[in-house]
Amino acid sequence: MLLAAKFALPVMIVAIAVPPALVSLLAWSTHPGPEQERWPGRPQLNKVSGVPATPFITSDRIDQLQNGTFKPSSKDIWVATYPKTGTTWTQTIVNHINGFPPLERGQYPFTYCPWPEVSLGLPPLRYSIEEINDFKRWEGPVGGWRCLKSHWHYADHMADAGKRVIYVMRNVLDVATSFYHHSRRFHFVYLDMADVSFDAFFEMLKAGNVDNGDYFDHVASWWAVKDRPNVLF
Repeated sequence: MLLAAKFALPVMIVAIAVPPALVSLLAWSTHPGPEQERWPGRPQLNKVSGVPATPFITSDRIDQLQNGTFKPSSKDIWVATYPKTGTTWTQTIVNHINGFPPLERGQYPFTYCPWPEVSLGLPPLRYSIEEINDFKRWEGPVGGWRCLKSHWHYADHMADAGKRVIYVMRNVLDVATSFYHHSRRFHFVYLDMADVSFDAFFEMLKAGNVDNGDYFDHVASWWAVKDRPNVLF
């Protein structure tokens, strides 16, 4: 299982090396229109429920996850994390326990474990709410569970006392290093981040001006519910 998880990550890295001709398309497809409120400053982020969010996560999508458009199931397992804390590894492990085969070249953990908060972008990053609601599409052949990914704090659609959640925490110093390289690698999403220095990025991280805001606030929101029987912290 762990061996299969180990070999899933390079697939992601290879896919990131997109040809320059696709950069403009990717940037266009992952950024909302002027109706979406933006988070002030650098990098370019959206303001969603008072929190800085990746450009492809919008207020409209978070509303859909709360207003009944999204159909939760008692067979859902959410992998919830602050960015760069081991999300891909955990998704892959859950996918294998759920009976899905190892990922092949060109596949992503989203192939079996979608990210409902994403409303913009190109497949397989983005799926519509209707596609995610199609439980049979995601149902594991062995476990029968539907795996779902989230980077959200314990609030809004994630503040559900009955939701099964695996929350992964990582040392903040390791998160800072990984998040820095992630932001530079995905400069076509964040914009104006390709040449950012680590010192500058670290100041952004300390101030909470990165995806999903302050690291410590995020962890603390989940720490408060870690002893619930439906939460594996």
